[in-house]
Amino acid sequence: MTPVIYSIVSFTLFLCTSWADLWMNFGYLVPSFLNPSYELTRNILSTLTAGLLSLTSFTFYGVLTALTTFSAQFSPRILKNFMMTKRTQHTLGIFIGSFLYVLLSLLFLNKEANYFFIPTSATLLAVISLGAFVVFINHIITWLQITNMTLDMKNESINIMDDSLIHELDPYRG
Repeated sequence: MTPVIYSIVSFTLFLCTSWADLWMNFGYLVPSFLNPSYELTRNILSTLTAGLLSLTSFTFYGVLTALTTFSAQFSPRILKNFMMTKRTQHTLGIFIGSFLYVLLSLLFLNKEANYFFIPTSATLLAVISLGAFVVFINHIITWLQITNMTLDMKNESINIMDDSLIHELDPYRG
């Protein structure tokens, strides 16, 4: 659900910045030296669209390849456990939300508007995605250490046993 929430937030951000730039023309209130042209805005958005899609694809392809190798050696649950961690879900949400924002912004560009909020927000989202990428790489390195994986599997097994003991044996307690 986390990537869906990030997608909704990015769609809402898209609606707000589009409203400010395209319908209300608030870009005219910004000094002209801070106001990017249509061509620059289009170049920024098209570059960020391709870059964010590539970043997302290559990151998760590499991670899934490594985790598939690890899951063949240890446990098939490793891949599922990694994909369900909060940090992985947040990173995936940031990547998908940023890509969705720049793609929608690129789709609704027109030459008549003065742009400020759309390219500024897209650039800020790209910086956030880059920061999330760095944090995610650190998360991968930490998570793939054998001690952390075995501890995670041990904790999951303990939780499963506790839940099964409570649900299966509780009715028979006197």
